[in-house]
Amino acid sequence: MLGGGVAFGRLTEFSGDSGTGKSQLLFTVAVNLPLSAGRLLFADTTGTFRPERLHQIATLRNVEPEPVLANVEVLEARTSERLVSSIDAALSSEGYSAVLVDSLSDPFYGGGSLPRETSQLSLFCRRLAFFALTKNALVVMTNGVRYNPDAGLTYPLGVEHTAAYIHTRVSLRRNGDRWLAVDLASRAKAEYAIGPAGIVDV
Repeated sequence: MLGGGVAFGRLTEFSGDSGTGKSQLLFTVAVNLPLSAGRLLFADTTGTFRPERLHQIATLRNVEPEPVLANVEVLEARTSERLVSSIDAALSSEGYSAVLVDSLSDPFYGGGSLPRETSQLSLFCRRLAFFALTKNALVVMTNGVRYNPDAGLTYPLGVEHTAAYIHTRVSLRRNGDRWLAVDLASRAKAEYAIGPAGIVDV
């Protein structure tokens, strides 16, 4: 569905409920990023980053785990203010070729359905999109979802403020022991699995 994986020069969002593999997907991306591409910044807003998980995924994919871990810099940001300021400082340093954000929802929504600051959320996504486009960088973020009972549909949190800047939007869903990824633009679908080696196509 993604033509081989997430693309450089684009802002990609994976949204879904808890348990759909959003963090596991980012761990898999971190392992698969060629070391020759440059440094990777992993912004952890939920406390879910696990270096031992990267080690496991790399080992099972026949990738040397220590260079992978050494190439990843972890930024812990529990508030939107820290996330925005830290990402701005990092991108200004020109030391990174990839940025992963897990997850966009938590610092801006704080577990609720309304964002604390919609303009800040919109500007943050615009900054990431600009970085991806101008530096041909890899930028991937995960996001939570909300259900709209009137429309009977589930939407990524903050979509009304962020959609203009996101180039690829993929919804992750779980049905029993099956997982389904849906491209929200083309409606293309693909099954995937979550295992010891991370996210794999089915």
